[in-house]
Amino acid sequence: MGLTRFFYCLSLVLHYNQLLTITEVKVKQFNCDRTIDLVVAKLNNFRTPIRNLFKYMTHPLIPQIVDLASPIAEKLNLELVDVVFQTNKNPPVLRIDVRNLLQDTGLEDCEQMSRDLETQLDATGVIPSAYVLEVSSPGISHTLTSDREFISFKGFAVIVKTAEPYKKRTQWEGTLQGRDENAVYIHQKGKKTAIPRNLVKIVQFDDQS
Repeated sequence: MGLTRFFYCLSLVLHYNQLLTITEVKVKQFNCDRTIDLVVAKLNNFRTPIRNLFKYMTHPLIPQIVDLASPIAEKLNLELVDVVFQTNKNPPVLRIDVRNLLQDTGLEDCEQMSRDLETQLDATGVIPSAYVLEVSSPGISHTLTSDREFISFKGFAVIVKTAEPYKKRTQWEGTLQGRDENAVYIHQKGKKTAIPRNLVKIVQFDDQS
C-alpha cells in the first residue's frame, strides 16, 4: 500500500552567495520505494541561484533544470515562482510558474518562457525521455476562454464542466488536447474524449493534478 509523506520546512535559510529565504518546501512521496515524484518550491526570491537548495531533494534533474530556467526567466524579466516535476505521470510533467516583475503576467510571457526553455531542454538533453512542459502564472485566470489559450495550454491538466449531463457526467478531468467548433477534447488514461462544445460550461486548470 502506498505511503504518502509530507515534509514541510518553513523559513528555511540557505547560504548561496547571499541569503535566500524559502517560505515553503513541500515534498510528496507516494511510495516509500519510489523516488520522490513531486517537488514544489515556493520562493520569496527565485532570481538568486538556488541550485544548492535542490541538493537536498532526491530528483537529480532539478538542479540542472533550475540552472537552465533561471537565466531565461531573468532575460524575460520574469520571476520563477513554482517548480514542479512530476515523474509519476506518463510522460513526466515539468510545471513552471512565472511572474512578470514589471507588469501583469500575460499569456505572451508564458509562451515565450515555454519556447525558450523547451529549446534549451531539448538542446542539452537534460530530460532524456519524452516529457510535457507546462509554463503558467499565478496571475493568469484559471479559466480557459479564447482559442489561443486552448492552443497554448495543450497538454495541461484541466477540468471540463458541462451545463447538463453528458454520458451521465457533468465533470470531466483530463489532459487538454484542443477545441474546435464541435467539441472540447481531452486525453483520459490513453483515450481521447470529445465533449460537445454546446454543452461545455467551463474549462479550467486542474490545480490538484
